[in-house]
Amino acid sequence: MKRTKEIETILTAIFVLNHINENNEQIALLSEYALHDICEANSNMLKLLACTSKREDLVTWVNKLLTEDTKYNDFIKLKEYYKNDRK
Repeated sequence: MKRTKEIETILTAIFVLNHINENNEQIALLSEYALHDICEANSNMLKLLACTSKREDLVTWVNKLLTEDTKYNDFIKLKEYYKNDRK
């Protein structure tokens, strides 16, 4: 598996974004399980962060986290390039 070090960051982003958007119970439980059992991370701090922060601040934090710790933005740029290229 490539870039496994990105998994915790991506799971964190999914967990927080789910909490501030739809709060889908299955996504919340699945991401919490993965953070806890796969990454050995404590999701309680993320819950506290999500409950005590403004939505805009959390979105900014998640975007910064993804930019610094993953190649997610490169993926999005590539998707946009191919989407625009087909027009």
